[in-house]
Amino acid sequence: MKKEKTGKDLSRIPPNIPKNPSELERAIILVGNRIKAELKEKSRQELKKLLGAYPNAKEAEIWKHFLKTLRKERIETQEPKLEDLQN
Repeated sequence: MKKEKTGKDLSRIPPNIPKNPSELERAIILVGNRIKAELKEKSRQELKKLLGAYPNAKEAEIWKHFLKTLRKERIETQEPKLEDLQN
């Protein structure tokens, strides 16, 4: 398996990660659908465009968890802190 110097397993993340929040959300939905079944050609191509690859069901589970965690982190870093709102 591929590993970077930090020891992170790179096979656990998609080749591409959407920066746009709506694209990230769409990728999460498509990966969730992929866990349950094969996607139709249009959705398969959309997922490949968003993430750079079409995962098998097991990879889709891992990628979905990763993408949801990433989405949560992005939301948390964008939320203004209470102190910022009071100043």
